[in-house]
Amino acid sequence: MIAHRFGSLLVASLLLCTRAASADDEKEACVLAHADAQRAMKAVDLVMAHRALTRCSRTSCPAPVRLECIDWLADVSARVPSVIFVARVGDAAVTEVLVRVDGELVAATLDGRSYALNPGEHVVRFERAGAEAIERRVLVLESDRSRVVEGAWPAPSAAAAPVAAQVASPKPAPPDAPRAPVRPTPIAAWVLAGVGVVGLATFIGFAVDGRVRQAELEAGCAPYCAADEVRAMRRSYLIGDVALAVSLASFAGSGALFWVSSGPATSPTVTVAWRF
Repeated sequence: MIAHRFGSLLVASLLLCTRAASADDEKEACVLAHADAQRAMKAVDLVMAHRALTRCSRTSCPAPVRLECIDWLADVSARVPSVIFVARVGDAAVTEVLVRVDGELVAATLDGRSYALNPGEHVVRFERAGAEAIERRVLVLESDRSRVVEGAWPAPSAAAAPVAAQVASPKPAPPDAPRAPVRPTPIAAWVLAGVGVVGLATFIGFAVDGRVRQAELEAGCAPYCAADEVRAMRRSYLIGDVALAVSLASFAGSGALFWVSSGPATSPTVTVAWRF
């Protein structure tokens, strides 16, 4: 009983220490985000400032830091611009396009979403499989929202279309090689596996019961314990040993059946005897 209470007190103390450390880490993260936001705003890096201000505006941050971050976040959110990337081949819209901005991958496919960018000039590069990349220089203005930036490839000419279709046509796949028939797993293998699991669980239960009884006898009445109590302890150990033996035998039999049935089934051999 004393050990149980001591363990409960120890666990409670560890939980309190963990929560306190987590609260300190959260406070430090808020302060660092507050400082990062100021540096980003000074450098007119509105995208980075928006991210940092979002972090330090959380309710878990200290009130002075949070309130200041909330005020700054409203201003930065109104100033940060955004663009929408679209791509076309002739008059048809395409989505399987990579978009890089200033050499950095921004989108692996086009889905109509808007992307925040910092104000200023950017190099936007559209890349599509089987086509030459397109680069555009774009001047993004502060507070400009959802500006469409398009990469357009010319439609393929009528003469080149049949050639492209001929090149792209896949070769017929070779026929699959005939597979050897596989023997079905016998039901006995699954039954033995289930018996093995039950036997293992029985062994664990009775082994634990025997150990508990032994500990109680050693702590209470040893070496003058009643014969019935000693027999009960020994019976638990005996049942556990028998269950373990049955479990191991069942697993061995199940494994043997699985191994035998895993090979390809052999066709029956027909022997023809010629008589003259």
